[in-house]
Amino acid sequence: MKIKTSYVCHPGNKRTCNQDNLYYQGLILKRNHKKKRSAFSSKWDTGKLLCFGVFDGMGGEQYGELASCLAAGITKEILSEAAGQRLPSDLLYDICRKANTQVYQKTIELGAERIGTTAAVVMFQYDTVWCCNIGDSKIFRLRENQLKQLSMDHVAPYSGDPERKPGLTAHLGMGPSEIFPNPYLINDKVLKGDQYLICSDGITDMVEIPEIRSILEESKDNVIKASKHLMKKTLEHGGFDNATLVLIKVID
Repeated sequence: MKIKTSYVCHPGNKRTCNQDNLYYQGLILKRNHKKKRSAFSSKWDTGKLLCFGVFDGMGGEQYGELASCLAAGITKEILSEAAGQRLPSDLLYDICRKANTQVYQKTIELGAERIGTTAAVVMFQYDTVWCCNIGDSKIFRLRENQLKQLSMDHVAPYSGDPERKPGLTAHLGMGPSEIFPNPYLINDKVLKGDQYLICSDGITDMVEIPEIRSILEESKDNVIKASKHLMKKTLEHGGFDNATLVLIKVID
């Protein structure tokens, strides 16, 4: 099968730094990247293992950037060593486990209170997609006008305070005294016309699900147009956080 992809990473309207990072089939962003970054449409064949992911760092400006960059780098490292030799599910578990360990080690080395990052990663091979996440960065699938979340949010119950966003119950960078759950992982058959959106909460906190669905549906034949439109709406609705998305369209 063949897919088209595009990404956009934006610091948002309020932040001077960007704690988001990504993995885009071998590409990761440098630490301390501050400018908007985007890719023109790329076309790939799923006969080769393909991987795309979004990482949203936490723990202060520099620490958040460090955590997300570490996770993206570990993804690149593991895939460069073992891609094609192991099952995608095993690779995804290894990425999360190794990233969790290394981010936590940085927490100790730096004497920080907490450093961490979310992870939302998809892998394609032939006619199957594997979706893996930990934290609240999301993975959606648009199929036949229905937008479905394929990831699972690791967040605390709603506190009743509309001004306070629920905290994360799991992320990469948790220490041995905490219970590190297995990352949420599913696999599914892909169909021609499917669209997959991976994004940080900088997108979903600003744009409601029905509007996301509408944007993807209206621009379904142009992943660049859809990606830019979704980021534009994110910024128009406030753009209070860093915002990153990877959009994938199954074309054949």
